Amino acid sequence: MRLPAKHPSVFLDIEAEEDREGSGGEGTPANSDDDADFLDDEVLQSMPVVVTHEANTLLNESQEITDYVTELAECARKRRQLERECTRKSSPFLEEVSPSNAFLWRVKCQPGSQDQLMTHILHADTLKDVLTSAFVIPMVRNWVYIQCSSVNRSMMTFLSALTTVIKAKGQVILEKIPLDEQDAILNLHGCQNIQPQDWVIIMKGIYWQDLGCVTASHEWGLDVLVIPHLFPADVQGRKTKAQTVQGLFVPSNQIHSITKPAPNCKPEFDRGLLVLECEHLGVQHASTAPVLTLGLFNQSQHPVVLNALARVPCPAEWHFKIGELVRMTGGPKRNEIGTVVQINENGLELTDKSGTHYCPFLWAEKIVASGDYVHCVNNSREGFIQITDNFSVSLLEQRDNGQLDELRCDKNSVVKVLPPRRDIKVHAIHWIGAQVMVTDPKSTLHGQEVFIKRLVNTHDGLATVIVGHEVDPFLPSTEQIIDVNCLFLQNSETHLNFQHYGLRASQSSDIEEYRHTSGRTPWVGLQVVVHTERHPLRTKIGTVRDVICGQKNESGLAVIIILDNYDLASTNKEYAVDYADVLDVETGHPLLFRPAAEAFPEGFYAAAVISHLPTLKRNFALAREAIRSQPLISCRPDTPPLEPAWDPLFQNASPTRHTFRGRSFAITFRHLRASRPLDDRSSPCRSKAKVMVIQKRSDGAGVQAYIRKGKKKLELIQPGMAAAMQPATPRNYEQWIIIKGDNTGKYVRSIRYKKGATPKMPIRWTVAVVEPVKGEVDRMVGEELHLDSTVLCLEEESEVSKLKNMQFSRNLREDGGH
Repeated sequence: MRLPAKHPSVFLDIEAEEDREGSGGEGTPANSDDDADFLDDEVLQSMPVVVTHEANTLLNESQEITDYVTELAECARKRRQLERECTRKSSPFLEEVSPSNAFLWRVKCQPGSQDQLMTHILHADTLKDVLTSAFVIPMVRNWVYIQCSSVNRSMMTFLSALTTVIKAKGQVILEKIPLDEQDAILNLHGCQNIQPQDWVIIMKGIYWQDLGCVTASHEWGLDVLVIPHLFPADVQGRKTKAQTVQGLFVPSNQIHSITKPAPNCKPEFDRGLLVLECEHLGVQHASTAPVLTLGLFNQSQHPVVLNALARVPCPAEWHFKIGELVRMTGGPKRNEIGTVVQINENGLELTDKSGTHYCPFLWAEKIVASGDYVHCVNNSREGFIQITDNFSVSLLEQRDNGQLDELRCDKNSVVKVLPPRRDIKVHAIHWIGAQVMVTDPKSTLHGQEVFIKRLVNTHDGLATVIVGHEVDPFLPSTEQIIDVNCLFLQNSETHLNFQHYGLRASQSSDIEEYRHTSGRTPWVGLQVVVHTERHPLRTKIGTVRDVICGQKNESGLAVIIILDNYDLASTNKEYAVDYADVLDVETGHPLLFRPAAEAFPEGFYAAAVISHLPTLKRNFALAREAIRSQPLISCRPDTPPLEPAWDPLFQNASPTRHTFRGRSFAITFRHLRASRPLDDRSSPCRSKAKVMVIQKRSDGAGVQAYIRKGKKKLELIQPGMAAAMQPATPRNYEQWIIIKGDNTGKYVRSIRYKKGATPKMPIRWTVAVVEPVKGEVDRMVGEELHLDSTVLCLEEESEVSKLKNMQFSRNLREDGGH
C-alpha cells in the first residue's frame, strides 16, 4: 500500500526516473526475483494508514534537512582534523597534498586590488587540484601570495585572464619565494591591539602616512579622526591641480573642494576633523607625531582628542635624554621639577624628593636659561641662549668668520652640551677688568696686583689670562700670559673661577644656579638717530634692540636698531649701524659706556665706588679697551616668567597660541655703505627669466655665471643675484649642467627620476654624463651619477642641438626604465 504524499520530494523523482531507465522493459521487468524478495506485502498491509497534515510534513522535512547538514558539517570537521593529524605525522597517503611540499609563489597585482585578486584565486574551480592557500601580507603592497604544489598551464591561463594582475610583455609577473624565506612568511602574525583614544598612522588611501586618533573600534574596522586635506577656494579655476593643505574644515570659509576618503562617499566631519573608516590592517601605532599636526588636533577641541592628549607619542621635533631636568606643566603635579629616569612610549618618568611621577610628553618642558650653550637637534646648530620666550628660546651662534646668526627653536628640541674651547673666553666675560694677584714664582709680576685685560687659548688648549701691569690706562702697558691657577682674587683671596659667574653649559641638578646666568645689554630700548653724512639711514630715528661687540671698526661695537617710522617693506627689520654713527635723541650726545654691575665680580664694583674716583675711571677704561679688542657675546634682559608649554584643559585655545617652530634668520654685521645689497629690500613683482651662460673658471675650481649682452659681450654676475632653473618637471629632455658638488661643471642628460616623499622635496635624478659636440649628437662618457634637482641647472642649448639630441635623450629614458 502506497503512502499518501502531497509534497513529493524532487530527489525521489530523480531516483525513480533512473530506476525506470535502468529496467530491462515493461513486459519483462529485470531482477523480478529481487524485487519480490524486497517487497513484503504482509508488512505493508499490516501498517496503518497515516495521514499527515501539511504543516507537520514541512516541519519534519525541515528537521531532516537540518540534521543532515549538521551531520555533514561534523563529518567535514572530523575529516579536516584527521588530515592535520596525518600531516603532522608525515603520513605517506597525504604526502602529495601536504602543505609542507607546496611551494610558495607571489603574483603582482594592481594597487588596491590585493583582496579582490585573493578572493578570485580562492574561489577558482580550476585551481582546486594544485592550490593549497592564498593570502596577502599588509606590509607588502601589490603582491598576493599563493601556496600550491605546482604552477601548471591552467593556473597561468587563469591569472592571465584577470585584469587585476600586472603583466610584463604579456607574461604574468610570478615570483617564487626561496625556501629559506617560506617559513618566516607562513608564520607571520600581524595582529595588533588598537583601542579607542590610540594614535595611529594611516597606511592606505589618500591619507597615507597621516596621523589619526581612534574614536571607536568595530569588528570590521576603526573610526579614525584625521586632519582633512583641503583645496583652497581661489585655485578651483586653474587647469593644474593645486597642492592640498592640512587644516580644520570650517564651512563658513566656503571651501569648495576636499579630497574624498573613498569613491562615491560623502565625507563626514566632526568639529572640523574628518572621520575615516579604516580596516584593522590599514593602520599601525604611531611612534612619533608632528607638533604642528598635534596643534591642529588641539584647536578642534574634540572631546576624544582632549582625552587622548595624555597618550600622545613623543613629537618628532622634541628630544629627551635621561638625566635632564623637566618641569611638569599640567596635571596634579603642575610646576614641579624632576629628573628624567625613564622614557616610555607615551611619556616620561620623573623623580624628585617626593618620589617617581609619570609625565605625558605634552606636559613636559625642559629647564633651560639664558647663557646655556645648547645644541638644536632638529637643525644641528649650536649656540648660547639669549632669551627664553614662553616655550621657545633664542640662540646666538657665532661662526668661524665672526658672523653671528640668531635662530629660534623649541625648548624641548635643544640639548645642553659643552661649548667649544674657542669660546672659553665667553665664559669669563664677567672677569674682564677684575683686580687679581699673581702667585706664579716664575713670573716677573709675582706678588703684584694686576688687571685682567683679555683671554686667549694656547696651543695646549689651556685657557690663560693676559694681564697688564700699568700705572695709567692711557699709556703703553706690558702684557704677560699667566695660568689661571696662578691668579688670586684681591678681595676674596680665592683662585679665579670662570664657572662661578660666567655663562654655564654643564648640567646640574641644582636649580638655583640658573638665577645667575642672565646678563645685561646696554642701551636696549633707547632711541637713537643716525647722523653720519652719506649714510643710507641718515636722519632716521630707531630703537636699539641689541649691541654686538668685537667688530672691525674703531669703536669695536655695532648697534642693532629698528626704525620707528612705518614702512611696509622694512617693518621690524633690523639694521646694523656703527656705534660712532648714532646719537642719543634726548641728549644729542654719543652713547655712553655704562657697564652693568653684573659684569664684574661680587664686591669689586662696590669696592671701587668706595675707593677714590681715579680707580673707578681706570677700571672703566680697561673694560672698554677689552671689549674693543675681543669679540664677546652679550645676553639680553632677564628671562620672563615661564608659561605652560601645553595645557589641554585650557578650553579657549586660539589658533595662534600653538606656534611651535620659529624660523631662523641670519644677521650680517657690516657697514651699510660697504654693500648696498645688504639692505635686503624685496618687492613682490615678477621677474622674467634671463638667459645666462655658465662657464668653467680658468682655475677649474668651479663655474661662473654670465648674462649675455649682445652677441659677443658677457657680463659677470654674482651668485647671490641669480637663481638656477632646476629641472622641476620629470619630462625634461634638455641638457643640464652640475653647479654644486664634486662634479661641478659636467654636462648631463636625464635617465630616470624618483620623486621625494613630499612635493616640496627635490626630485632624485639618475643622469648620464655627456660631452657636447658642436653640430653632432652628444658623446657618452660612460659615467652615471645620482643627484638631487637642487644641484642641476638648465643649460642654454641651440635649436639645432635640441633636434639632434632629442632622440638620443629619449633612448636614454627608454633604456633607463621610462
